[in-house]
Amino acid sequence: MEAQRVAETKIGGGRGGSLGAQGREGYPELVTIISTLEESAAAHEQLAWNTLTDGDDQEEERRNWGQFVKRPMEPMDPTYELFGTSFTACLSDGLTVLGGGPGMGKTVALRRLLAQWATSQAETGPEAFYPQFHFALYFELGRGTEEPCSLESLVTRAYPHLGRLLPYLWQTPESLLLVFDGLERLKGWPEGATGSSLMEPQDEAAVPALLWAMCQGRLLAGCTLLICGRHQALRPFQQTGVQLWVEAAGLGEASRRAYAAGLAPRRGEPPSTALERAQGQSDYLRGLCREPAYCWLVCCSPLDPTEGPLPRTTTQLLATYLRGALREEQQAPGGLPGLVSRLGDLALEGLAQRTLRFREEDFRRHGLEASSLGRGLVQRVGQAYAFPQPPLQEFLAALAQYLAEDGRSLLELLHAAHGSDDGRYQGYLRFLLGLSSRSSSRALEGLLPPLPHRAVCDAILWLEGLVQSEGKKREVSRRRLLNVAHYLHEARNQRLARQLARSVSRLPLGSEKPQAGIRLDPPDCAALAYVFRHCESIDTFSFDNCYVQAEGIRHLLPAFLNCKRIR
Repeated sequence: MEAQRVAETKIGGGRGGSLGAQGREGYPELVTIISTLEESAAAHEQLAWNTLTDGDDQEEERRNWGQFVKRPMEPMDPTYELFGTSFTACLSDGLTVLGGGPGMGKTVALRRLLAQWATSQAETGPEAFYPQFHFALYFELGRGTEEPCSLESLVTRAYPHLGRLLPYLWQTPESLLLVFDGLERLKGWPEGATGSSLMEPQDEAAVPALLWAMCQGRLLAGCTLLICGRHQALRPFQQTGVQLWVEAAGLGEASRRAYAAGLAPRRGEPPSTALERAQGQSDYLRGLCREPAYCWLVCCSPLDPTEGPLPRTTTQLLATYLRGALREEQQAPGGLPGLVSRLGDLALEGLAQRTLRFREEDFRRHGLEASSLGRGLVQRVGQAYAFPQPPLQEFLAALAQYLAEDGRSLLELLHAAHGSDDGRYQGYLRFLLGLSSRSSSRALEGLLPPLPHRAVCDAILWLEGLVQSEGKKREVSRRRLLNVAHYLHEARNQRLARQLARSVSRLPLGSEKPQAGIRLDPPDCAALAYVFRHCESIDTFSFDNCYVQAEGIRHLLPAFLNCKRIR
């Protein structure tokens, strides 16, 4: 069956699982939220469609289209609720955007969608899944999409066996679903998203310009587009006709257990057992595990309470994971610092170039052989290699800056990372600051040398300057304040946390406008609690129109004790 062969060609064997006999069951179900509100990604404003199920008046439904209500996070079946009823009913053609942070499972959601579509092509009636689509083509953006090309050459390069069917595709665009994954890795985006003239599939242009033309209906009008990327990369679509915004918000409780049960056992212990123990003993780790990447890291880390306390920050968790991965490396302990330094330089290069995939020649350029590295450090993905999870790439990139012997300035690196506004260095920056804490680097003692005192002091000095600058601002920016709280939480610096808390008299996290309140996830609440529990008194905590889970409230309770008013 041609349609099924198309899907199998592109989605089999990825990190999210393989199609084969597993079908869609090989992919975990995600918690998802649907919205159409601009700025939703940047401000964590998670809204959902009003459910308009009363009556059959389609005209009334169209008049009410676009009304929104707050919706709590809850488990959904991505094949029916994430992309199913809403997607099928709303979009016979048009643009859907899937956003989320790194490691939140966006690609997993796409693979689940395509697997369900491919395996249901023989079904008819209610069992049919997107029967209006004859072809679903998946494209991974990034390496290989740097040079100008035409849409026709883009398709034939990815799907050579479709060459004879291209005239049919161009004549019936309504039967075509195009999925573009990894927008943040597309070179030239968004500055290259330009143009206003109509285009044909044979016209050559930069890939960002081709993508933008399809979004605006100037190229292959009538096709259905599904574009996936991190929050900052999706900002240009706030000014376009996006019909559906979808946020990948992580794993629910049941999905976490199912996800852990599908992982291969490590160090003799089932991952599901490690997950249950970690979640039972640490509210912080429980909150982190909603993110698939961190759920994987918790399952695969040697979290043995007899060796020390459980991690209280993401930096500590990554250091614990890396300790286990380095112990499995077939190298003398003395060679590990060089290995980590070279791997970290490669990881930072990937962040700069917006790529998660690396070729063997990339490793050789840094004096490494990819095939000789353990699966705890890199894993084979098709014809390329990748770090097992995006946070590990960011952590190794940060750790390498402390281990460097070339005299590089950590202050300059911190300024450069903080000055980037596209979000690619956000996790890297948190890890750079988190490693300044002795409790974070302790897990690597005996495998790596102590981190240089000067670099640690530089990180603390930079963070102190940021706290002082934030305290002098007249107006409190919710997003900026939350980022600084995360930096302090990772650095475990109580002195600077008290300094910031004293400078803020009120914490306006909420808003009078229903669409402007933010969602505070459990890790956000843990970071805020770390800062404001050190405050002798804060006038007001404002949570108007915010969404905070009970798990997050538990983190915030120590901070509430010092608060005069809570709204």
